[in-house]
Amino acid sequence: MILSYEVICPIEGIIEHIHAMEGDFVQQGDLLFSIQSDETVQIVRSATSGYITHIEVQPGDEVIPGMILIILREQV
Repeated sequence: MILSYEVICPIEGIIEHIHAMEGDFVQQGDLLFSIQSDETVQIVRSATSGYITHIEVQPGDEVIPGMILIILREQV
């Protein structure tokens, strides 16, 4: 069985850095994004382990809460 997970943006801001690439395997808790919000940087980590199948944003993109940032695939 293959399960897909969406990593959702928690805040409004600008993508500062993407710490993974499509095809990478990430573990739960791995760093995925740095998002610049006002004068702070918010870190987004993976809530599950899996392969990154698609990255929906690029550095410099403006994001809002609820936007899909990454899609992960997990084989069970």
